[in-house]
Amino acid sequence: MQRDMGGYGTNVPGVIRDMEPLHIAVGRHRVLVYVHGPPRTGFIGYTEGNDELDMLQRTHTTMLTNGLWMFTH
Repeated sequence: MQRDMGGYGTNVPGVIRDMEPLHIAVGRHRVLVYVHGPPRTGFIGYTEGNDELDMLQRTHTTMLTNGLWMFTH
C-alpha cells in the first residue's frame, strides 16, 4: 500500500508533512514552511553556518533554537 504524501512528495520529512503546510518554499540557505494563514504563521529553517541576523531585525519572529525560527505576520 502506498502512503498518501499530501502532494508534498517523499523528499519532505514526515514531521513537516504531518503539519499539513499550506506552502513550502525552498531557498539556497533556508526553507520556509507556512502552516497557517492569514495571518501567516510558519517556520524558517536555515542551513548550518548561514547568517540569521536578518531575522533578529524582523518583527513577529521568535528564535526556537539555532537555525530554526517561528514567524507570524
